[in-house]
Amino acid sequence: MASDDDERPPKELLQPLTQLQAPQSNLASSTMIIQTASTIKKPYQITFSSRDEEIKYTQKLLDNCTLYNGDPDNLMSWLRDTGAFIVKERYPETNHPFIIRHLLTDDALDYYLAHEDMIFNFYDLRKLLLHKQNVLAPLPMTTYTFAQSLEDLTQNDIRKTIIEDLQRSTTKFTGEHRQDVLKWLKTIEIKFETADIPTVKKFDLIPQLLDKGVLDWFQDNKTNFNNSWSVFVDHFKKTFDSPNRARIAMQKLNSCAQSPNQDVRSFCSEIRNYFRKLTPI
Repeated sequence: MASDDDERPPKELLQPLTQLQAPQSNLASSTMIIQTASTIKKPYQITFSSRDEEIKYTQKLLDNCTLYNGDPDNLMSWLRDTGAFIVKERYPETNHPFIIRHLLTDDALDYYLAHEDMIFNFYDLRKLLLHKQNVLAPLPMTTYTFAQSLEDLTQNDIRKTIIEDLQRSTTKFTGEHRQDVLKWLKTIEIKFETADIPTVKKFDLIPQLLDKGVLDWFQDNKTNFNNSWSVFVDHFKKTFDSPNRARIAMQKLNSCAQSPNQDVRSFCSEIRNYFRKLTPI
């Protein structure tokens, strides 16, 4: 025979419902994750030191530029005036997305947001808007699969990141004797090749990487390059490479000797480097 204790319901069932605690929600942790994610800035976004600085920057745009709502009748004048202001202020391309979003409204803003992955700067936007209004020849019709489109978007993101890193972290070339011309050119050419930058785009980016007299030299001689990157590189080396480079390299080559702990491969590599400085390609 069962005891009275065996027939009694569990103690937890006798407690009022108000004393039962609901399981903890993951809302707080989810909110934290969302907030953390929202604070992560894309690399091409402008970083302002304060809200006041951002307001001042935006106000300058609005004071000097008009808004564009997509009206075809105002397109050409807006492109001309806005483009002239961007050139005059020498805004780097990393600033262009911020500028564009604050100067477009209505249909124009919707069109930009729909094509944002294709637009790296103001000039990309200009080309798309002109094509939209049939001012330029129509873009070729191409059928893309979803996989191809996804791959293109990924490549665009990679290219954009490389360009932004190039603009942000590359030391501007000023022509000072302490700067190594060959090393500087090699650095930017590797990034250009990795991002698959076309020649026309290279000539758009180079002025942002030059400073002082070198920038003036580029602007004065740009027509002599005939839109050829190899011609530009040749002129650049002849103009700014140190005249003492070959002499110093020859002196080091004459005095170069293999150290007791240096392997043959390392020694040969060192010799090749000296020859490259004597006859740069």
